[in-house]
This record gives sequence, structure tokens and C-alpha cells, in this order.
Amino acid sequence: MIVSCSTLCFARHSLDKVFDFLAELDFSRFEVVIHDHSLHLTPSAACGDPQKVSSFLKQRPGILPASLFYREARKDLERELDEIKGLALLARHCQVPLITVLPSPHPEISAREVDRLSQLFSAASKEGIELSVSTQGGTWACVPDSLAIACKAIKGLSVTMDPTHFPILEMSAESLDLVLPRIAHVHLRDSGKGPLQFQTKVGKGQVEHGRILNLLERADYQRLLSIDIHDIPDSPFPVFPEVRKMKFLLESLL
Repeated sequence: MIVSCSTLCFARHSLDKVFDFLAELDFSRFEVVIHDHSLHLTPSAACGDPQKVSSFLKQRPGILPASLFYREARKDLERELDEIKGLALLARHCQVPLITVLPSPHPEISAREVDRLSQLFSAASKEGIELSVSTQGGTWACVPDSLAIACKAIKGLSVTMDPTHFPILEMSAESLDLVLPRIAHVHLRDSGKGPLQFQTKVGKGQVEHGRILNLLERADYQRLLSIDIHDIPDSPFPVFPEVRKMKFLLESLL
């Protein structure tokens, strides 16, 4: 497993500054988060000239993009499909194997959602790119049984697991057997149980990182562990030192 860093960790800084932070913290891989209000990369910019954007993302020797996170859930499926096609081209130019997408913001999975994900999966697959759905809080995808339904319905669909939202250590054996082999990416931070504890200082929350990594190791997971501490304006603590602490913690557990 390789510890990487999400660009959301430094969302209020320019992408050039993000590269400086990644170098200072000795990261070799990073996840590019793409959304409409990003200071780093919007969907329109990412899809406009994939080859040029790829060169920019790979400008620092030894620090490479390793995954893309398309952090939009469009009501317009055609627009979403067009953007996934463009991002799949970008991923191919970057030699990135995976794009994570958001589930629809509904508490229950539907036939319409299965169709949406199937079409997004097909669009990404045409460029040889894997599609993964995030276990986003407040949606059907953070419910193990619903996620299992999606995994059964879409044979090649992968899962980006976020333990803040997804109780993987509390899953039934049946759901775990179905979902665990589909995990292709992991987002990690420390967090508590309360509504205002989405993220806490490292070591102050309740996420059992050691048990999670042991579970992934037993499943022969060999992919990225992406630190995903969000750099938000009202954060009660500075993010940079927490990213450093999380990196040290994860590397000590590997």
C-alpha cells in the first residue's frame, strides 16, 4: 500500500503551492480532486485539453497523480457522461488507473442510479479506466446493503471507501465478502461520532486505522491510502501538521 494525499488537503492554495507541500511532506503520489469551484482543476478545464493538463500535473519529478476524484453529481446525465469521457482521457494521459465518482444524493439506491453508474462505468471503461463510487455520507453508498446491491448489479464497479462514512468494521460477513474485493481506493482522516466531528485532529477521533489496514491487508489490498483531511475555512485546526501526522501514522502501520 502507498500513502498518497488528496488535493482537498490544501484546497485553499494554488496547485503550484500544493506541489510544494507534497514535496515538503515527501509524498510521491497524489489524488486530483476535480469540481466546479476548485482552485486547482474544474471539470471544464480538465476536459478542455487533457494532454496539456496531464503535463502540468506531472511537472514535478517524483510526485505523480495517481487517482482522480470527480466530485460532482450532475442532474444532467449527458453532461456528466461528457465530463467522465474527458476525465477518462485525462486519466489515460496521466497513466492514472481510476476515477472516483459521487453517488447520487439519495438515501436509497434505485434502478435509475444503477443505470447512471452503468453508463459512467461504460464511458470510463472505453479508455481503459476503472470507475469507483465513493461511500459518501448521507447517501445510499454509505449503507453496506445498498452498496452490495450496486456491486452485484454492475460487475466491474469499484468502491472508494471512506471509513468516516462507511462502517466497514461493523459490516456483516456476507456484505464484507462482496464489498471488500471491490475496494480500489481509500480516503482516510480521523473523525468522531458527533455531527460536528467529520474530521478531528489525528489521534483524537475514533477511526481505528490499524484494524482497517489489517482488514485491507488480509484482502490483499495493494493500492492507495489517500489522506483526505479537508482544508475548509472554518477548520478548528491547521491542516498541514495533521496531514504530516496522518502520513507518519499510516506509514508506521504498514
